Amino acid sequence: MIHDAKFSVWNETLRLLQQRFTRKSIASRTSFEQEELLPFLQKREYQLAAASIPELAPHRFAAFAVFAAAQPGEKLGTLILEYKEEDDMLDIEQLYFV
Repeated sequence: MIHDAKFSVWNETLRLLQQRFTRKSIASRTSFEQEELLPFLQKREYQLAAASIPELAPHRFAAFAVFAAAQPGEKLGTLILEYKEEDDMLDIEQLYFV
């Protein structure tokens, strides 16, 4: 039952992430990830660690391992951000969780 509650809370957090950040224009990936994404998740008691997925183009995707702050050794999954650059504008195209 506790396991289901953790994933229910994470699903709500993911829904909020998608609402807040999908299709958002940003100036810099690094500043967005450090100044908006990380604090957003830390407020909800999650921690991120950079992850590498060699099959994904690094200029288009960023990946992070997601952990619950209360259990840092227990990985919940991987959050993938897809960025799109068009006409000198950088947008967050989509968020994925696997």
